Amino acid sequence: MFLNMARWTLLLGVLWMLLSSASGGLTGTVVVVAAAGLAAGLGVPLQQLRWRVVPAFCVFFLRELFSGAIDVAARALLPQRAVSPGWVTYPLQNAPAAQHLWLSLIVGLFPGTLASHVERDVLYLHVLDVHRPWRPGLEQLEAYLHRLTGDPV
Repeated sequence: MFLNMARWTLLLGVLWMLLSSASGGLTGTVVVVAAAGLAAGLGVPLQQLRWRVVPAFCVFFLRELFSGAIDVAARALLPQRAVSPGWVTYPLQNAPAAQHLWLSLIVGLFPGTLASHVERDVLYLHVLDVHRPWRPGLEQLEAYLHRLTGDPV
């Protein structure tokens, strides 16, 4: 349990520093230790990653994040850019439930996209523009998750 707690603390600490620009030290420490303790106490295993895939995944993630942010900002600032929000579905590959959860969590970080729920291996998403090609980014994300975890497709 100690090793699992240490891994969770390291992962959550790095995430906190990245997302908060390393500010909020005391609050961050309390939140990270509490979350790591909860995860370790519940016996949530920290999935093994293929670390050689992590840099390419980070580049992909940042590219999607920034291109989505630019698109959302352009739609907010330029009234001629149409917004056509709506619900879409995405059939998930045959993968572990944990991978479906990660997919739904990460896609929610992309601007203009929000995962609602998974039902019978179908991910329900709300997108800012149903006419924008949202599917290729999601397919790439799913492929990266398969490569990161080594889980079969």
